Amino acid sequence: MELRAQAFEQEHGWAAGRKERRDFKEQVLQALLPKAFVKSNCTHAAIFPESGWFVINSSSAKRADEVIALLRKTLAAFNVVVPTTDLSLEDSMTRWLLDDEALPAGFTLEDACELRASNERQGVIRCSGVEVTTGEVRAHIPAGYRVNKLALNWQERLSFVLHDDLSVHRMRFDSVVTDDAEAGDDPLSQFDADFAIMAGELIAFIPALLGAVKAKV
Repeated sequence: MELRAQAFEQEHGWAAGRKERRDFKEQVLQALLPKAFVKSNCTHAAIFPESGWFVINSSSAKRADEVIALLRKTLAAFNVVVPTTDLSLEDSMTRWLLDDEALPAGFTLEDACELRASNERQGVIRCSGVEVTTGEVRAHIPAGYRVNKLALNWQERLSFVLHDDLSVHRMRFDSVVTDDAEAGDDPLSQFDADFAIMAGELIAFIPALLGAVKAKV
């Protein structure tokens, strides 16, 4: 504000009065206000050069697109191909829910699922903390519902919820994995240890999941 007052005095030849100073204060506030509430975000991502995988730790497709766009701008070229499946993932997960014997090797059902009806008027059924293989849950399938979210476990090492767009949510490493990541009280060392464990698991998990849903890249 003082700089504006000095500039005013140099331009007009007299000191700024009370009204001018109020105007300067308002102008400074209006200029700084948008910056006062800027929200800082951090999205973790990892590139695995040997396997060719690029993993973004975000449940938001928009945020993932922003990360990819930033890398393309930074690196000039960054090609990303999203895996696709010939078969409906809804159909696959529905079949797994109906018959856990149909689950791909290494995968087991956990205690949550979401079923969506083809008829919008029937809505959505969400099950959490229940035995999803019970007749009560399975009875919704003949009534016209299909599974669009399913909680699974892989090799008793990783729990997650698979969505019908092939995105993985609520990923949680089991204690058999996390116990190996203890690195003392240093936050940076702990982050490095956690990342190393996570990376080792994902390198094996991603091909297993894509194979389970018969995805292609």
